[in-house]
Amino acid sequence: MQQIYNVVIRHPASASCLVVTLVSLFLFATSAPVISASPRTAANQPAYPVYGNGPVEVCLYTDYFCPPCRAIKASVDPLVRKLVELNRIRVVFVDVPLSKQSIEYAKEYLRCLHAYDNNLDTAITLKAHFNYAAENGRSIEAYLDTAGIVRTQERNSCVSTIFSFYNIKIKEDRVRATPTCVIAGENGFKESYTGGKAIVAALQRLL
Repeated sequence: MQQIYNVVIRHPASASCLVVTLVSLFLFATSAPVISASPRTAANQPAYPVYGNGPVEVCLYTDYFCPPCRAIKASVDPLVRKLVELNRIRVVFVDVPLSKQSIEYAKEYLRCLHAYDNNLDTAITLKAHFNYAAENGRSIEAYLDTAGIVRTQERNSCVSTIFSFYNIKIKEDRVRATPTCVIAGENGFKESYTGGKAIVAALQRLL
């Protein structure tokens, strides 16, 4: 039985908000992966979660506390890696926080991403860690300390910049639910897909 929740999301640094509908379908178990990237020695620029140089833009909108978002990772991650490798897409990861707890997760994710070499494998591996922590009801700061995952102390500088970027993308793509994938191609083509099956099928068509 599916449950629908209406939640008002408020940007931590502004009065802007978004009403998001979350369709909770089923629970998917994950295990924490090993992060192999080395911490950066210098991190002067915000680590935007955008990867690849392909002509088609793929924006993936997810939330760490959304079971369907966690469920699609096993199918979506290999497809994204392959499409970036083939230079078919550039992929954008956008966190859509649905609660105070997930907002903190989103902020800590950016702080972690800012601390490591910013590449697709690191971004995907960190996402898996955060999904694991959310699924198991862990405080994200306590989990990161236990796992030995580094994050910067530049809490506001890079985070507020990227949260503004998130807000722009969410507004432009009219995201109303998670998980959502928006694919924008050449000649003004843009299509939105919501739910695991639709997202996986859309990405497979890009291969």
